[in-house]
Amino acid sequence: MFPTDPPQKISHRSRFFFAALIILSGLAAAQVIASLHVYLSNLALYERMQTLRDTGYLIVPNSHILPLLLEVRSAVLGGIFLTLSLGTFLTLLSLMAAWIRHRCIRRKNAFLLILLVVWTASLLTLNLRGPSLMATLYFLVIPPFVFIIASKWLFRDSIGRFSRRLLLHVLAPFFLALLWSTQLGGSFFLDIRDSLLLSHSAGSKVNDFYYRYTLYPAEILKPLHEKLLRSVYLGQMKDEMLSQTLQNELLNHDYLLVKNETAADLVLMQNDQELLLEKKGRCVIRINVREFLASSGAWLALFSREADRERFFRKITLISLLIGFPLFLYLVVYGILFIFVSLVFPAEKSPVAATLLAFAAGIVLFLLFFFGRTTIHGVQQVDPALQSGDWRMRVAALKFIHYKGLDAARYPAYRNLMQKASVPEKYWLANALGAGRETHTFKDLLSLLDDPHPNVVSAAFRAFGKRKDPAGIRPILTKLTTSKDWYSQWNAYKALRALGWKQSISR
Repeated sequence: MFPTDPPQKISHRSRFFFAALIILSGLAAAQVIASLHVYLSNLALYERMQTLRDTGYLIVPNSHILPLLLEVRSAVLGGIFLTLSLGTFLTLLSLMAAWIRHRCIRRKNAFLLILLVVWTASLLTLNLRGPSLMATLYFLVIPPFVFIIASKWLFRDSIGRFSRRLLLHVLAPFFLALLWSTQLGGSFFLDIRDSLLLSHSAGSKVNDFYYRYTLYPAEILKPLHEKLLRSVYLGQMKDEMLSQTLQNELLNHDYLLVKNETAADLVLMQNDQELLLEKKGRCVIRINVREFLASSGAWLALFSREADRERFFRKITLISLLIGFPLFLYLVVYGILFIFVSLVFPAEKSPVAATLLAFAAGIVLFLLFFFGRTTIHGVQQVDPALQSGDWRMRVAALKFIHYKGLDAARYPAYRNLMQKASVPEKYWLANALGAGRETHTFKDLLSLLDDPHPNVVSAAFRAFGKRKDPAGIRPILTKLTTSKDWYSQWNAYKALRALGWKQSISR
């Protein structure tokens, strides 16, 4: 992959391509690990859902999605999200460590020792609550791999001094991150999705890809209490009435009874007046029966936290999602600009010019996004906005109705959007109908369940949950069992639970 005899002095253009190749190599290693990680997670989810389905429960993902869990394609495409978050973070962190060692300090061996201590501590922390092979592989493979090849090929000609140009390369994305972080609250990501993705066909494909494949790696990152369905095995109970009470209480929290102890996420055993909450043969919590029944939700959440072996891995991955993926996007833009700039500027000035242009692009995009958003400032503006010829104005009106909890029936103009509206409009229309109580708004929301776009259907399911009308249970159940979109099924199930529906011990 790399040349066997690199030059002692690397040109700026060659250094750029060496760095790009090293980053891509780190991401390739991450993708292999992530694909295997997601595949093993999919297999575990498949077996758990099969057990619940065979027992007679309604499952999510449903039978249309279950075969996809066994496909390598789902694992590879789902693994991309771990690669672009955790993989990017570890790759760039390792590259930066090599840069610091060769460019910023003189006592290189002492710094290397510090890195070894931090790396070893990370590996130990990952396995502190029990062996975690897949989580360990990311840290075991990616950092040393990237650090070694960067030290050998990218910084071989380094002379141990700090470069102001390199400081510029670091500060540019840092300041962009600070700037964009000011918009993280509210509907920031939804605004970006509506404006940059759902407004054209290419962006819609990216959006669809995201919602179709993120739920696969999400299963890895969710602790037990955040998963949609959990399985529980009840050991021999001396008191039959207590056994029935526990089953009903557990069903309230979507812990579904199974007959196979090895397939259970939670094993509940009785020891006189105590309950033992176990995970894979290890007693996690001992609690008095009455105390458990008095606040079962809190104790189950505590069990989830105490039995969680992936807590450190999850935190690092979530941090990586906020840092690694934006950095990846920045580097893609920088790389494209560098290639074009290097055709015009001298080789030694191309990196600085590309950095300045990428920084400027980030600023311009922020300003366009910040000042280009359309907002409604009062109820009197809603009806005219719904009849506006600008789809952004119509979306702003629907957002106002949704966030203020207004009844959409007060604004009959919304019905003009039912058929020919864009995806963002129908998405926010579904949300806006969530506070309604009129029969015709219920029927309008029902019709949105037949929309071809999963984002619209998912918003409609959430709106049904907000309406608290039990009449929505039957159509949601029908759509859930026939749906071929996992994200829509997830929202349908959440809506059912919000409407008071719960699983029966055996349907």
